[in-house]
Amino acid sequence: MISFIIAIIVLGLIVTFHELGHFLFSRLFSVKVINFSLGMGPELWSFVRGDTEYSLRAVPFGGSCMMDEDDFLDKAPWKRFFIVLGGPLFNLILAFLLSLVLTADIGADIPFVAAVEKDMPAYDSGLSEGDIITCISFGEASADIHVSRDLYLFLYIHGADLTEDTVINIRYMDPADGEEGWASFRPAYSEETGSYRMGISYNMAYLPIDSPMEVIRYGAYNLRYNLVSAFESVKLLLSGGAERTDVMGPVRIVGTIDDTVSEASDYGIRFTLMTIFNIMIVISVSLGVMNLLPIPALDGGRLIFILIELIFRKPVPRKLEAAIHMGGMALLLLLMMLILFNDISLLA
Repeated sequence: MISFIIAIIVLGLIVTFHELGHFLFSRLFSVKVINFSLGMGPELWSFVRGDTEYSLRAVPFGGSCMMDEDDFLDKAPWKRFFIVLGGPLFNLILAFLLSLVLTADIGADIPFVAAVEKDMPAYDSGLSEGDIITCISFGEASADIHVSRDLYLFLYIHGADLTEDTVINIRYMDPADGEEGWASFRPAYSEETGSYRMGISYNMAYLPIDSPMEVIRYGAYNLRYNLVSAFESVKLLLSGGAERTDVMGPVRIVGTIDDTVSEASDYGIRFTLMTIFNIMIVISVSLGVMNLLPIPALDGGRLIFILIELIFRKPVPRKLEAAIHMGGMALLLLLMMLILFNDISLLA
């Protein structure tokens, strides 16, 4: 029960931070905020301060920052742009702050070569144990590598493209002298796994980070990894490559947080707290990225209309924009119902 309550609080904090971004930018540009609410549905508690009513609502999913529409539309387009962008931006700020705490506590998965197999082509390529991998490419795919998860994600997405003719290029740095080098080799087919392998293993453990500047650097790398992962997930979803089990709505998110926190609690408060922070980073980044999609009714859809106004120096007719957002909202509500049904059916 406690872990379930924590799951609800976690989602509430993430949504609140998102709406706080809209709220603070509204206040910065003197836009009246009529209501700032946490949750949806019937009002449980509220108070009024200044021109704004602050409320807590019964359904602990979602939230809102309701602005005076006329006051909002009266502001310059660039001001409205930042007010709308404020929500996703604050999701990323939250994720970065939590990444700093996480990095300071558990360290970072520095992507160094753990071993190179002697009978594999990579052995004669110049790569040595301890070399830090900074970039990988083969075919038309490439990625800068900052943490080991970057490399894991790249191989997860593109590993199936490896063939006997593929040339793998890896840029690396010797930590002893800082010298950089390139290693080029072909993968080897493994009968055991039924796939092509590079023949190297790389570090996946988290190592302590002592320098404050390194904590900031690897905290930023952690945020970057989660951003790339979120964008790749959206691409997979839009391309139709996602399965039903890959799509999670609020019900399954709460259930997953509940289960994860319950399991983590066996290892103590500190481990549980870091686990919660990691979950919050993933969800906060995902929420920020999803909201930036150019879909009517989402923040990204509203930003598109503001950009059109900035480019052509003339706004889209307000009634047309409102109708488009209304249609987008109807589709989003339908999608939310489908996701809710999917959550319930998978949990049944």
